[in-house]
Amino acid sequence: MDIITFAKKFKATYPDLEVIAIDHLTKIQTAGNSAYERTTKITTDIFALTKLLGVTVFAVSQINRSVEKEKRDIAMSDMR
Repeated sequence: MDIITFAKKFKATYPDLEVIAIDHLTKIQTAGNSAYERTTKITTDIFALTKLLGVTVFAVSQINRSVEKEKRDIAMSDMR
């Protein structure tokens, strides 16, 4: 089931829904040959979802834990 279909059913069940949180963005399965293509498809679907359902969507990706050990700011290279 894709993100939009799942969210539509969830919104129908909970009409007062205002926020959707997606944990582990990289775990979502979608078509695409590369990580870039898959991420582009997922983010495009999420953007469409916000417009379609009128909800706020928070999407979180996995962060490399070495950031905590090194006590530094998170960089794009820390995202998985």
